[in-house]
Amino acid sequence: MFYFFKMKRWLSIKDHKVFKYSKYVIGEVFIVIVGIIVALQLNNWNENRKNEILTLNLFKEIQTDLIVTLGQVQRAEDYYNNYYLWMKSVLADTLTHDDYKRNRDLSYTAMGVSLFRPPRVGISKLNNSLVFLPEKFNDLYNELTLYYSGLESLSTSHVVLYEKMTKNHDYMVQEYDWYSQGVGSEAMIDFQLNDPYYKNFVFLYLNVLDDFNLYSAKNETLRTYSSLAEITGVNELAENYRLILDTDLKQYAGTYQWKDSIKINEWGERTIRVDRGRLNYNDQAVFFIQNKDSFAHYYYDTLFFKRDSAGQITGATRSYEGEFFELEKVD
Repeated sequence: MFYFFKMKRWLSIKDHKVFKYSKYVIGEVFIVIVGIIVALQLNNWNENRKNEILTLNLFKEIQTDLIVTLGQVQRAEDYYNNYYLWMKSVLADTLTHDDYKRNRDLSYTAMGVSLFRPPRVGISKLNNSLVFLPEKFNDLYNELTLYYSGLESLSTSHVVLYEKMTKNHDYMVQEYDWYSQGVGSEAMIDFQLNDPYYKNFVFLYLNVLDDFNLYSAKNETLRTYSSLAEITGVNELAENYRLILDTDLKQYAGTYQWKDSIKINEWGERTIRVDRGRLNYNDQAVFFIQNKDSFAHYYYDTLFFKRDSAGQITGATRSYEGEFFELEKVD
């Protein structure tokens, strides 16, 4: 094509046809400009594609981190669920010497913590690569930023809990000769039953634990993982977690009537509604789904929904600090 223009230009000059020559010059310039624009667009497309692939790979790394986080959350949840009511029993002075002898695990109450160090490898790499982040992923990045901000707050609460527990052990090493005798010794049982220091520490431990809401963490981690999975097409969640995400929460919404509510100061009708992937109980407490028909507000406060033979929700049982209360659905 350029040879064609070159020949036309030469013939025009030869015949002194300046105007016609000018048209061919403009044509050549136009083709060069179009070529440059196309080349730039192709280059931009290639760069955008490379950036998108880079970002998707980082999203997948974050998903891997979230799987690890879920495992830590579940183990911590099981750990603190196991000891929560025992700590309440310590404060209420309802445990006996025989209880400690029959169940050696009682002596570990408020004596340790569960590992909670959520990995941040993927999000750290993404934060260092924001210059390459495609604009279409901005909303997802904002969601990730909000999630990790909440996770950081939770991690801080756990650090406080760990530091208090460590100081407690340091103090006991210095002040009590029985420490070297190990868990379950007579001297340690006597300490846990009768020494006010232990009861005071359990009280502090519970106060810090109140800020360590693992149910919220699990719920938000699952929702964040699901948002990433929609983009990456990768979903390696265990089946029980997939069931949680697939559960239609609207089926639990409605009006309920408590049958026996004296001990938890409940009376009259109460409304349960869906609120951002969780159940809001009468605008007083938020319950997070754990499994199908099972929700938790905190370690001591859970809801278990009941169904009839047709699979319809008919009511629920609320477990509150080890006691159970029945409610029926009226609407």
